[in-house]
Amino acid sequence: MISNHLQNKLFVYRGLEYERIGAFTQRLQTEFPSAQILMKNTAPDDAIIFSEGQCILLCLKNASSI
Repeated sequence: MISNHLQNKLFVYRGLEYERIGAFTQRLQTEFPSAQILMKNTAPDDAIIFSEGQCILLCLKNASSI
């Protein structure tokens, strides 16, 4: 379960050097097994925002753009 202090927060996480997105996603899923991983670069719809479930929105960014 995601702790209350982590809910509705924005984090920028840098993956391991040369880590592929599949491996990164798997690490997230292992740490938060109940969470649904969303891989869109658009805002989630209301059904997801107001759902009772756990969701992690994963967006790719280049290090140079951060």
